Amino acid sequence: MLSSVEAIMSLVAVGIELADEERASLLAIVGSPRSEQRMVTRARVVLAAADGKPNRQIATGVGLSERKVGMWRNRFAQRRMDGLRDLPRPGAARRYDHDKRVEGGAAQRRR
Repeated sequence: MLSSVEAIMSLVAVGIELADEERASLLAIVGSPRSEQRMVTRARVVLAAADGKPNRQIATGVGLSERKVGMWRNRFAQRRMDGLRDLPRPGAARRYDHDKRVEGGAAQRRR
C-alpha cells in the first residue's frame, strides 16, 4: 500500500527537458508521412510535456487517457528515445518468421 506522500508523488508529472537533437528527432517523427501513428502520438506527448503542459491537457489534445500520457512521459524520462518504442511482448517466441508464414499460406492455397 502506498503512503499518502507516495500516492501524491505518483500523481506529479515528471518534468521533461529535451536536447536539441531529441526535439529534432521528435519533430521529424511527427512531420513524416511515413511514421507509424502510434509513434507520432507518443512523440506529440513528449513534445507537449517538454512545453510544460499538464497530462490532462496533453491527453485531450492527443486522444489518450491521462494514465497513458503519464506512462509515455515516464518512459521517455527513463529511457529517452528508446522509451517510445514498444516493449517485447510476453510469451513464447514465434516458431515461424514472416517469410515462412507467407510461404506456408501459399502452399495451402495451391492444394
